[in-house]
Amino acid sequence: MIILGKPSYSDLLCLLFVFLGFTLRFWVAERRFKRKNDVRSQQFKSYIHAVVILFAELILMLISLVMIVGSLL
Repeated sequence: MIILGKPSYSDLLCLLFVFLGFTLRFWVAERRFKRKNDVRSQQFKSYIHAVVILFAELILMLISLVMIVGSLL
């Protein structure tokens, strides 16, 4: 039988980062899904809006990946 001690603050912080990382990835994926039309292509108001949104989503996905991988190391 394995007896676990009291979790440290770093353990709790790692769990929080994993949760936040997956939540962020889910939120971005949900936004992408809701932007799609009947033929499954994304719709934007303008070209600039598309570039800004896609770049921001890329940055958010990279941040979430760093949070997940960094907390598991």
